[in-house]
Amino acid sequence: MEDAITWILPYLPKRLADVTQYYARQYQLEELRLCRNAPVSFVSGGRLRYSGVVCREGDLTQTLDCLCEHSMYSHMQTMAEGYIALPNGMRVGVCGRAVTEKDRILQICDVTSLHIRFFHSIPNADASILARLKRGEYRESALIYAAPGVGKTTILRALAQHLARLGTPRRVALVDSRMEIATSAIEEAGVAVLRGYPKAKGIEIAVRSLAPDYVLCDEIGNEADTEAILAQLHAGVALIATAHGDCLETLLKRPYFERLHTLHAFDFYYGIWRKETGVYDRITAWNEVV
Repeated sequence: MEDAITWILPYLPKRLADVTQYYARQYQLEELRLCRNAPVSFVSGGRLRYSGVVCREGDLTQTLDCLCEHSMYSHMQTMAEGYIALPNGMRVGVCGRAVTEKDRILQICDVTSLHIRFFHSIPNADASILARLKRGEYRESALIYAAPGVGKTTILRALAQHLARLGTPRRVALVDSRMEIATSAIEEAGVAVLRGYPKAKGIEIAVRSLAPDYVLCDEIGNEADTEAILAQLHAGVALIATAHGDCLETLLKRPYFERLHTLHAFDFYYGIWRKETGVYDRITAWNEVV
């Protein structure tokens, strides 16, 4: 976490960097939120905390320019999707005015807020799901589900490294569509990373060309993803994916996930919840779903 904070400070005007450092000493920060002409705020433990420092329009403009490495044009494509991908795998959410054409977002202008999420490692974050995968001789597929910001991507990142570094290493391919998962440590572990690929195409290429034991990807949930996942079922490749949802019953009522469950795409489901007393998890086998 401290490395992520230190890494982002040069992108901020000094007054914003100072308040960020101050709050980082007091709390374990998960997100920095900069809204034009509003107090700088932070997320810690799922709770929003406001500072007494106002983010001025010039502060926001300067930060955006630095985050884009002084070339907003080169980031227009991802900004139209609502984010800026930083070189170290961090992601910045972007809000502003959308320029559209036939319901398609062409670009974002007049940016009004930036939401900087700090990725951080959690010791043994993937211990429960890794133990289950071991019992299944590392052949089972799993769907990790949780509400936004609880830790799905953190666990996926840890799993990529651990699976690639087992006593008998597994060949792991990571489809990093939003360029927010892969880190240097993941690449150094020998994980094949497909950056910026649409998930469906990335899964297809990984299975066809990389001969992986595992394909990992984040945030599935549309028809193309579903078809790609079902196609790899017959290729002998296990899949670990994530999805937004704080209740398995509700998640599996969504059309795409209902279909995936009916066709036994996943051997088990791994849920994560954050409460005031801590973070909790639960594993539900495919045949245990009512």
